[in-house]
Amino acid sequence: MAFGSFRDACGAHGTWEYRRWRKVRPFLQLYLESGFLPKQPYQKLDRSSLQHDLGFHWQIKKNLVFTFRYLNNITHNENTADMGFGASLTASF
Repeated sequence: MAFGSFRDACGAHGTWEYRRWRKVRPFLQLYLESGFLPKQPYQKLDRSSLQHDLGFHWQIKKNLVFTFRYLNNITHNENTADMGFGASLTASF
């Protein structure tokens, strides 16, 4: 990497998913991570962080699921580079 290498890190996560509705299942995941890069100017990846993954799974068919999610870093909220949206379509055969 241009600014050094990854260092040892540790983390934990917890997940909640609502499963009482048949078609739509909202979920929330929280991630706690230690810093994983050496200190660099204008970034905060050397510090610990708490992140969330908030979204829903939509069961279109028995073997087809659409997922939409919003990811963000809660502890470094002034850094919008950590924010993202995601969409995926998963089919099983």
